[in-house]
Amino acid sequence: MRPPRRRRKRRAHHATQDRTRSPGPADHHRRTRADRTHDDRSPTNDDHCRADDDRTPTIDFTAQARYGSCEEDPPYDEYSGTAAPGATVWVTSAHSTTAPTTADGNGDWFVRVEFPSAPANERFDVSVDDGNDTAVFDFVRTV
Repeated sequence: MRPPRRRRKRRAHHATQDRTRSPGPADHHRRTRADRTHDDRSPTNDDHCRADDDRTPTIDFTAQARYGSCEEDPPYDEYSGTAAPGATVWVTSAHSTTAPTTADGNGDWFVRVEFPSAPANERFDVSVDDGNDTAVFDFVRTV
C-alpha cells in the first residue's frame, strides 16, 4: 500500500513577486483616474461629447407600403419609414381620410390607413409626404 500524499501549501505567485516592477495588464484596475493621461486617445476625453455640438445626424425620408392590396372590409394598408425626428408625415389618397403621424426620436414612423370608400379592383394612388419629399404608392381593393 502506498503512503498518503503530502500536500504542500503553495503561495500565490503574485505574493512572491517584487512589488517594484511596473504594473502589468492585471494591475490596470489599480490605477486611479488621475494616473491616466488625458490625450485624444484617452476614453476620458469628453471633447467629442460637448453639449454645444451643433452637428445633428440627418435622416433621409423613406417610405414603404406593406401590402399594396387588401380584401378586408374596410381595406387598409400599413406605411412606415424614416423622416427627421419630430417631423409630421402625411398619408393621403382620394379614398381615405388624411392620416398624419409623427417620426419618433430615432426618425422612425408608422401609420395604418383605411380606405373605406375604395372601389373594388381599381388602382389608385396613395401619397406619403413629410413636407420636403413625397413617395407615391399604388393600392387596390381586392374582392
